[in-house]
Amino acid sequence: MSMSSLAPAAAHGAVGRRSDDGPLAALKRWWVACMARRIEAAAIARLSSMSDRELKDIGLVRSNILVAVKGRAQG
Repeated sequence: MSMSSLAPAAAHGAVGRRSDDGPLAALKRWWVACMARRIEAAAIARLSSMSDRELKDIGLVRSNILVAVKGRAQG
């Protein structure tokens, strides 16, 4: 994420406009969701490639990898 996207809305001339309106906001939400899925997939792949001993060292068991990455129970 670039620093300009973190700047206040007033700095972008968006005073009085909602930042969640329009196709650009929808595209941004889609992009953020895609990036989150890619990051989760990479974390799952990395943790899955670790040995049981390595997982134990960081306080995980193989069956809890998804819970650890996604932060919620899968079901």
